[in-house]
Amino acid sequence: MTTLLPPSPRPADDLRKESRLLRVSIAATVALSVLGIGLGLLARSKAITFDGFYGLVDAVITTVSLAALKLIARGEDRRFQFGYWHLEPMLATANAVALVSGCVYAVVDGLSGLLSRPPAVELGLSAVYAGAMTLIGLVMHVFVRRSGRGLQSQLLRIDAQSWLVGALLTGGLFISFAIALAARAAGAVGWPNYIDPVVLIVAGLGLLPVPAKTLWSAGRELFQIAPPDLDRRVRAVAREVAERHGFVDFSSHVAQAGRLQTVEIGLVAGSPADILSFAQMDAIRVELADRLRGPTPGFWLTVDFTADRRWI
Repeated sequence: MTTLLPPSPRPADDLRKESRLLRVSIAATVALSVLGIGLGLLARSKAITFDGFYGLVDAVITTVSLAALKLIARGEDRRFQFGYWHLEPMLATANAVALVSGCVYAVVDGLSGLLSRPPAVELGLSAVYAGAMTLIGLVMHVFVRRSGRGLQSQLLRIDAQSWLVGALLTGGLFISFAIALAARAAGAVGWPNYIDPVVLIVAGLGLLPVPAKTLWSAGRELFQIAPPDLDRRVRAVAREVAERHGFVDFSSHVAQAGRLQTVEIGLVAGSPADILSFAQMDAIRVELADRLRGPTPGFWLTVDFTADRRWI
């Protein structure tokens, strides 16, 4: 059995750019989260305080991800001989679990607030904060998405998506607080105070699908569930190559961890007497590598030649 790792390391400039974008996003998230927590407490708004804590947790996980990115850039070593790519889905899972837990807590806390008498919220301050955060979130989403285009970074995709969802959430907060503020100015009493727990519930439910989707995707990689698209592509290419070179059978196994794709292909000769030179086997490996290597920076291909089906 021969293992081939085609030369596809990520350019150093790409890694530096990804790292720089993540640092900018982290700094902005921390600053805005601290501001949100402070203003949320000042305005007595649990919805704004939750928004601040949500961003702060996300920033902490992203900071850890940035450290992991440096390990990924180092490549393989004697301890981790396939590299550090597996850290990416692990960190994405940790991030998603933390944020899902926060969303569930927000919904429960909001329901508790509806069952009790919520405090009067400073609606004007809350509305100003939510409006400003909506604009900043949209700007950061566009900045991260455009700047990270072509880097094939799961971390940047998640980060850009988080900015967008956060902007949509604070946009909803702004509309809700503005309506409650107008109602209070018109003389409404009592019910405007319930806007905050209602918004908290909506925020928790609105944010929940994003980390839940990330958890599902990263969980599939952690459990080594074969990506359907990669599996179909590998089987189609392996079948075509096997038939063209006179092999009577083939097998394929695929897995993905972060940006590392692992592919194993077994080719079965028709008879033990069939002989292939090393040059012929290498040519088949190169053909498979050229046709299967995708846009991901990590690609590990193993090709096995045998006349005994038991080996595949």
